Amino acid sequence: MAQSHLRPAKRTDRLAGAFLDALYSALLYSWIAFKVLDGDRVWQAVGLVVFVFVLFWVPLALWGQTLGMMMVGAKVLRADGEEISAGTAFVRVAAMLGLTVTGVGLVADVAWMLFDQRHQALHDKIAHTRVVAVLRVARRNTLVDDAGNVVEDGPGSAVDPYGSTHHRGR
Repeated sequence: MAQSHLRPAKRTDRLAGAFLDALYSALLYSWIAFKVLDGDRVWQAVGLVVFVFVLFWVPLALWGQTLGMMMVGAKVLRADGEEISAGTAFVRVAAMLGLTVTGVGLVADVAWMLFDQRHQALHDKIAHTRVVAVLRVARRNTLVDDAGNVVEDGPGSAVDPYGSTHHRGR
């Protein structure tokens, strides 16, 4: 069932999620690079690319979200609104890393998202994905439409332990 009417994640949420992902991955990789790889610059560079790829690809392939996205209430779907596959997650992360490594591509990637009507970055365009807003309820995700109404519950429900239904209207 396609979910074309879902609300795009806010640009600020996307940027905050990316910042959180960059922060935890930099802290974790710093420890690995200097303790495990022991100063070998070539292996540190190769290790960084592999590490970041796996760190982003695995959660996207499994849940459609990175840790940063989970924290800000955003989820990656295919452009048609369906869940992404591991292959789509692979293409998205490879495009993101490819654009980031070039430097200029990173600026263009972020700038594209800031001006795109659906808030898609270049790596979203390349992978045919989009990032939508989700409610964070007891560690479960609930999709939200443009009007802020619950569209489809994730693995749980949109009801909190006290019995009230959550709607995030704007």
